[in-house]
Amino acid sequence: ILSRNENGFFLMVEGSQIDWAAHANDAIWTVTDFIAWDEAVKTAVQFAQRDKHTIVLAMPDHNTGGMTIGGYNNDYKNRRVEFARDPLLQMKMTSQGVLKMMGNNATIANLKAVVTEYWGIELTDEQVDKIIHYSKNYSGKYSSSPAIPIPLHYALSRVVSEEHTIVGWSTHGHTGGNVPFWVYGLDLPSGLISNSDVGKIAKNVVGGEMLDDCLYIDLDKTHLSWSVNLSDVKNEHAIVEGFKFPLNSDHFFANNVRQKTLPGITVYASITGKLYISSQAIEQVMSLKKHNRMLLRGSNTQ
Repeated sequence: ILSRNENGFFLMVEGSQIDWAAHANDAIWTVTDFIAWDEAVKTAVQFAQRDKHTIVLAMPDHNTGGMTIGGYNNDYKNRRVEFARDPLLQMKMTSQGVLKMMGNNATIANLKAVVTEYWGIELTDEQVDKIIHYSKNYSGKYSSSPAIPIPLHYALSRVVSEEHTIVGWSTHGHTGGNVPFWVYGLDLPSGLISNSDVGKIAKNVVGGEMLDDCLYIDLDKTHLSWSVNLSDVKNEHAIVEGFKFPLNSDHFFANNVRQKTLPGITVYASITGKLYISSQAIEQVMSLKKHNRMLLRGSNTQ
């Protein structure tokens, strides 16, 4: 359908569940969703090969979980590919799915039973105890966000990885390692590039100044007043002409009422001290201000 447009098209496809799976340290969820994303990229590249006028960019914006293969002991000599593969082949669903199969029967015996049935793994009493107390014992160390307890399915995935697979994890949060960047249809230099250059490459592909003109307007170049509040990590937001814009979100609030979804998100660059919102957000702010002034004049004439 999109290819019928004589001006071409831009399509973004996100494999968001890969990130969720890695936050949970869920090996089978991470692997299977990455395979699904890889199939989507394959479809895009096959289209580009036929079309001969299409560019495909495929990349993660960061790594999550620090997933590795290696295990938790030093028994290197006896490690075979089956040690990495076979435990995952037994898993029929994600850790969230396993816990849902427990229904309302939240007992240790039922937890063992569903893990055996759907993951092919027999948990010991010691491992169950570690799963149950994982959130209390490790939220401060491994939680992906400050003051947010680790969910039970995170605990199940992590303990099973440690005790029954050779899949290793370093955190439930994001990691700072290098990530791959795959390109089809565009000549780029190989090697390491800065993450900020990826945005410039994408910008050049989709057409010049579109991002600056539409999605990310520097508010210092407008007449709008604004401020940023970073005092609460769970509620970081900007105030633009009296309206609340949650940072890294695609909406804002007027009189505590959420307004319709915006193109782009609200971005605050702490290093430069600049705030960016979309042109549509600016238009909505101005429209609401005008509406509020009309209401105020109406009330003053009564």
